[in-house]
Amino acid sequence: MQFKPTPTTAFDADGQGTPHYCYGYVAQAVEVEVDMTTGEVAVLNVISVNDVGRAINKQQVEAQIEGCVAQAIGYALTEDFRIKNGRIQTPHFSNYLLPTALDVPATIHSIIMETPDTQGPFGARGMSEMPLVPFGAAVASAIHAATGAWCSDMPFTPERVLAAINALSKTKTAEAEPLVTR
Repeated sequence: MQFKPTPTTAFDADGQGTPHYCYGYVAQAVEVEVDMTTGEVAVLNVISVNDVGRAINKQQVEAQIEGCVAQAIGYALTEDFRIKNGRIQTPHFSNYLLPTALDVPATIHSIIMETPDTQGPFGARGMSEMPLVPFGAAVASAIHAATGAWCSDMPFTPERVLAAINALSKTKTAEAEPLVTR
């Protein structure tokens, strides 16, 4: 048996076309714990809902989601790749930190939605690294929910999180001070 997707086409003047033969979709919710004195963030729970079309092998799809979430934790929290004047400043694992098993929550709630795609083989969609896409935003939202501070530069290292918390504290202090006019 062989699968041949329909040919892709450019968008026309009305915005109609087939630029890719099938897309997957993902949404996530993340619960974090933030140490307010150090800025360290720990991921406690992850819910990852993935529409993979038809899940031909659900166990492999779940394993892919879990592995991708572990990778996404690194992107969001620890993997701070630095370059200065064209030279890599983080060439070793001692300063380019990858997540370990201790950084990954014990349970990742993988929810597989199946909306078969007529273009995909057997109704499947591609899903490989889909959980990477929303994870950073979900962590930023969780940090905000926990601290009231927004972090916008990934990875959300303790230094960056603490700076956002401190900036929020300074703003609140400035707003609370009475305005003196003469």
